[in-house]
Amino acid sequence: MLGAGIAVAIFFLFVLSMSYKRGMKLEKQIGIAGARSIIQMFAMGFALEYIFKLENVWHVVYFAAFMSLFAAYTASSRLELDCRCIRRAFFCNIYTVHDWASACFFCPVLSLLR
Repeated sequence: MLGAGIAVAIFFLFVLSMSYKRGMKLEKQIGIAGARSIIQMFAMGFALEYIFKLENVWHVVYFAAFMSLFAAYTASSRLELDCRCIRRAFFCNIYTVHDWASACFFCPVLSLLR
C-alpha cells in the first residue's frame, strides 16, 4: 500500500514538473485534480466498505446496478446521445462485470451504435 502511494506521488510530481518545464501553466489545475481524485478514492473506499459489510446480496446488487447506471449516464452525458445509448452502456457494464475478458473489446463498440 505504501509503495503504491509512493509510486503515485512520484508520477504526480513528474507530471507537475513536465507541465512547469514545458510552460503549460497547468500546475494549479493538476493540483486540484489530484487532490479531488484522492478525496474521491477515499470516499469510494468508505462507501464500498459499508456496502460490502451489509451482508445482504440484494443490497450489493442494488448498489452495483446503481453505480453501473450512474457510470453509463455520466459517460454518455459528455456526448450528445439518445437514451438507447445509455441503456446499451448500462447493459454493457453489467455484462462486463460478468465476463470482462470478452466484453472489453465488445462493449465500447456496442455502446456507440445507434
